[in-house]
Amino acid sequence: MAEILKANCRVCNYQTSFRYGGGRFDFQTFNPVPAYDKTTEELESVNYKLEKDNPDYIFYTD
Repeated sequence: MAEILKANCRVCNYQTSFRYGGGRFDFQTFNPVPAYDKTTEELESVNYKLEKDNPDYIFYTD
């Protein structure tokens, strides 16, 4: 099941939320996980199934 992860920083008050994991019917093709994009320096929700070998992303999967 998909989950929504929420994060906030107590120091700088940064807040964000991400979808994590696929749904019941599309989990084999669509698996969004939080990732850091090295080129834009932004946090994004990226489909791990399609981008797992892309060196531009650092995935947060723990």
